[in-house]
Amino acid sequence: MHRSERLGLFPALLVLAAAAHGQTSRGTITGTVQDPSGAAIKAAHVTLTGAETGVRLVSDSNDAGVYRFDAVDPGVYALTITHPGFQTFVSNGVVVEANRVTTVDPKLAVGAAETRIEVRSDASELLSRDGPLRGGNFQPRQVRDLPLISSNPLSLARTLPGATEASGSLVWSNVTNPGAGFAINGQRPRGNNYMLDGTDNNDVWLSGEEQGFTIADAVEEVSIRRLCVPNGREAS
Repeated sequence: MHRSERLGLFPALLVLAAAAHGQTSRGTITGTVQDPSGAAIKAAHVTLTGAETGVRLVSDSNDAGVYRFDAVDPGVYALTITHPGFQTFVSNGVVVEANRVTTVDPKLAVGAAETRIEVRSDASELLSRDGPLRGGNFQPRQVRDLPLISSNPLSLARTLPGATEASGSLVWSNVTNPGAGFAINGQRPRGNNYMLDGTDNNDVWLSGEEQGFTIADAVEEVSIRRLCVPNGREAS
């Protein structure tokens, strides 16, 4: 966790072990650069700048006009696109969330590069996000204002459909971290996979978190994602 860049990130990715690979606490920004007619613009220079951290990522659009930034830390960014013969495009307020793909498809206007066209991404029709069809994302205000069990942000997962208190004749769980021991769609709690800031956070002996985190003000995001595994069962 880069403390100098953000207070904290606490994503909870609840998946079966067989489907756990490929999950991340970071997000993706992608899109297609186009000219006014809708044709793709190749080799457009794309810069992504963190509004809070100042971190800069650079890339160029490919032959199809597509650019992509993977493994981007959650936060707010400015997207700047330049290409000879076109005005500079700047999209402010681009929000990156854990396990989400944010798409910005800009159209560059013909003109001098010194001329800038700025848009606010939070109000722009250019921006779209892939909806988490199974699961949900909780932002800092929700983590701060919603009631938590034992101050554990992961207890927010219980507000989602299919999440219930683990029960049965014998439930093994890490009782030192209350709030995270829940079942999804009738699965055993051991089917949950916990990650803290992109790293494994599973108790190796009992089900539940290895390292509890109960400082809500230091949480940037809680992400819960449920997946479908090859045999058709829904995993969380």
